[in-house]
Amino acid sequence: GGGDEEEGIESVPLLLQRMRREVLEGEKARIVFSGLISLQEQQTHKAAMRNGSGLPPRHFIVRYAEDMGGKVFDHVDEGTTHVVAKRGETEKCKEGSKVVGCKVVGVNWLMDCFWRMKKVDTEPYLLAPVREGVKGKVKGGEKRKRGEEDDGNGNGGNNFDDNNNKDDGDDDEDDDFADELFDE
Repeated sequence: GGGDEEEGIESVPLLLQRMRREVLEGEKARIVFSGLISLQEQQTHKAAMRNGSGLPPRHFIVRYAEDMGGKVFDHVDEGTTHVVAKRGETEKCKEGSKVVGCKVVGVNWLMDCFWRMKKVDTEPYLLAPVREGVKGKVKGGEKRKRGEEDDGNGNGGNNFDDNNNKDDGDDDEDDDFADELFDE
């Protein structure tokens, strides 16, 4: 072909795009956002989609998730893998924490995945305990891994509480970053 590129060699932008797409694609991430996109912005986007008045620009956080291979949904269901939120006390966060395997995480998790171009561990970013069990098959009691016992604190053996939130220790900096990005 023409141009400066040799055949079979990817351009840097295409290489970066492919690398980002692989971050969440393999895990079939199904993401719901909470407290990050204003209702007005969501309604404007939906109206433009219905009217066929061209594709409206996506909020950058949606674009980041989709660029990394994630699928974004409006509502939490049993297939939701992540609820990405500004704060942990929203209705969607509460719904997500009831879904087996769904990780309710702060927005910095998604940002770190995007900029590091790899899926980072969700544990330091968790806003709620992760419900364990077999997806779609939880009835009454939760299934446990062999050797795992309920510690009696109501979280299914998941040693997670507000005073034991594993974090990098600079909460204020993380909160300021999220507030700066998502203030309306």
